[in-house]
Parts: sequence; C-alpha cells; structure tokens
Amino acid sequence: NAVYIANADTGALIWSVSSATGGQVKSDMQYAIPSALRVVDMDSNGSADRIYFGDMGGQLWRIDIDEANLNSSSGATVTRLANFNNGSVSGNRKFFYPPAVAITRHGSDEHLSVAIGSGNRSHPLGASVTDRIYVYRDEHVAKGAPTSTVATVDESDLFDATSNNISEGDDTTRTAAEASLAAKQGWYISLPTARKILSEGLIYDDSVMFSAYEPADTNYDPCSAPESRGYFVKMSVKDGTPTNNLDGQGDESSLKASDRFQYLDASGIPSQPSLSFPESGDNVEVYVGRQLVDDIIQPVRKMFWRVQE
Repeated sequence: NAVYIANADTGALIWSVSSATGGQVKSDMQYAIPSALRVVDMDSNGSADRIYFGDMGGQLWRIDIDEANLNSSSGATVTRLANFNNGSVSGNRKFFYPPAVAITRHGSDEHLSVAIGSGNRSHPLGASVTDRIYVYRDEHVAKGAPTSTVATVDESDLFDATSNNISEGDDTTRTAAEASLAAKQGWYISLPTARKILSEGLIYDDSVMFSAYEPADTNYDPCSAPESRGYFVKMSVKDGTPTNNLDGQGDESSLKASDRFQYLDASGIPSQPSLSFPESGDNVEVYVGRQLVDDIIQPVRKMFWRVQE
C-alpha cells in the first residue's frame, strides 16, 4: 500500500507515499497496489508529471509530481479520486491493473478520460461481486497539482450507462440520460454475473476497449479445469454506448447493449487488447492474443524525422 519513486541510476529513494510514516502520509492508502502505475507526461518533455493507479480497495488515485521540488516527503500532491468499493459482498471491487488514460475532446469540452475495470485476479471463478468498467472524467488537464481540493467520488457521482438508454431509448429517455451524464463525473457499466476485467484497458479512436473473463459454470469441479469464456469489450469513451455490432446480431444501425461484447475463440483468461499498424497505413487492427477483433478504418501515415544537434 505504498508508491515509491527512486533514482534509476543509484536506486536511492527520492519520494514515497503510504499510510505509514517515513514519507508522505495518506491515511486512506490502506490497500495493496498490485498493478503497474500509469505514468503520464503532460507536456511531452520526457519527465513524469502525473501517475494514476487503482488499489485492492476499489480506490482510484492520482499523483501530481512537482519534479523541481520532489524530496522524501513533499513535492507531490496525492489525490484519492474515487472509491468504488461500497463495503458489501457484491460491491467488494478490486483493481489489479492500471487504468487507461487519454485526453478526450468533444466540441469545446476537454478532459482526461481515466478508464479502469474491476475483477479479482486471485479468484477468477468468483461470482459474488458485481464487477464494473468505470470511466472517470478528470477535468484537471493542465500540468501541476489542482489549486482547489478535489472531492472523492463514488458510484452515485457517475452515470450508470449499463442499460444503454442513450443508444436504445426513445427520444425522451435518451434526452434524460444525456442530461444525467452531463451532470456526472463520468460513467460506468455493470458486467454480467461472474464476468470480470482481468487486464488493463486501451483508449483509441474515441473508444475504450478491454478484455473480459467469465467462468462458464461457477459450480466447478476443483479437480478439473473449468470451462470459461473470454470477451472483447468496446464502447464509446464518451458515454459507454456500443460502437460496433460485436455480438453479430442485427445491424450497425441499431446497436444494443449486448453489442459491447464479442465472444473470443480462445478459452482462459484473455490478454489485453493491443493495436497493430499494418504497412498499408489505411487501417488499425485490434488484437486480443492472436485473434483479430476489430479493424478500424483510419488513414495512418508513417512519419520520419531527425534531430540535428
């Protein structure tokens, strides 16, 4: 339940934070952090400016680094952005993987989308927890710590996009859902029973993508390998609506909530989605393992340059 920054050349400790003494103290940082950290360079100068991560208590964190003043116990601002664990059995959500982070622009609105999925990697066959995918709107885009206190949100501060009302609802329902989303700090969807996120996500082309795992039968024989299903998950990073006809039913003109999920060929826990840029340069391929799950038509050109010193 601690984060450390060390000198890469000497190994000397530069800064740390935890709930204990010895560095910067954050009393709410009481849970293990098994994932990698999502490090962000906000001004592209080659130095880390911000760190995002989740923990085993369902909390989402951000660290803003003041590189010039970083020392053993100061020089960074640690913010608990969200707490998505409500203390119940079904709400005992854990984050084993780092969030995906990307600048998102819609018209004049600009913010950082922070996407993270819950799932207990140490108990993949469990079915007692309702796991979810969250996209938190971080409106503090500029480099540096916020000048005012950032309130910790919970699920009530996010829009529940599970039912897909923005895409499937009638005009009245859609308008009400869009208004509710605009007033919230992001959105989330609930996953079906026993389905969970056991990989980090990916944000690309205004879409958020994950892979999900689901045991085929939670009443399994402990002496045999249980059957399981893997899914590719894709939806709009803006509002959680499906972007492709992933379930193969119907057509692209009337996407349903089920179109967020595509059944994968391979069994077992799937790997995270990854991008491939073919030499032709007119599309971007998305793979989960060796399976091609999406083909995004988007002209991409290779660019080369050199720096003269």
